Amino acid sequence: MSQEHGRKRSGRRTARLLTGAALALATTVGAAGAAGAAAPNADRSAAGYLSASHAAPATVVSPAVATTSFTHTSTTAPYYTITCTLTASDPLRYYGGAYPGGGVEAIGSVQCNNLVNTIAVQVALVKNSSVVARSTVRYSYSTNLGGQTTDTPHGAGTYITAAVTGITFPDGYYWASPEVDSPSLYIAS
Repeated sequence: MSQEHGRKRSGRRTARLLTGAALALATTVGAAGAAGAAAPNADRSAAGYLSASHAAPATVVSPAVATTSFTHTSTTAPYYTITCTLTASDPLRYYGGAYPGGGVEAIGSVQCNNLVNTIAVQVALVKNSSVVARSTVRYSYSTNLGGQTTDTPHGAGTYITAAVTGITFPDGYYWASPEVDSPSLYIAS
C-alpha cells in the first residue's frame, strides 16, 4: 500500500507528532491527505489504541492489518525509491525476566530497503480491549531498521500489539504511518 501526503516535517515536529495526544496517527495521516488508509478495526475509535483518547470497544475483534508499507521516490538526486514496512508482531508470552511468572511482550519493527534519516517507533500492548502498556518513542538514525518493545506482567486474556512509526527520508520527506495492529491472540494463564 503506497501513501504520500506531500508534506515535510522537521525532527522536532516528528517528536511532537509521536507524543501526547498527537499519537492518533491514523487520524493525523488521514487529515493530512493520505486517503485510502482503511481503519484496521472498525469497532474501535478512529484514533486507535495509541491515541490518548482511546475508547475500548464492546468486544475484541481481530484487525485486518498487521503490516503497512510505504514507498517514496527521492525528489533530489540520486532519484532512488525507498520502501519501508511497519510490522506489529503477535504478542509474545515469555517466562522469567522482570516479572514473577513471566510476562507478555509487544514488538513493533520497521524495515526499509535503503538508509533513511530517522525512524521513530512506538508500540502499545492491548489486553481485553484496554491498553496495559505503552512504550516511549524510540528513534533510530541513519539506518534502515527500527523497532520498539513494551511488556506487562502475564495474565490470561486476549492481546493485541499496536504500532506506529514516523520516517524521515534522505530528501527530508516525512511519512507518519497509520496504526498497525496484530491479530488478536488469546494467552492462557
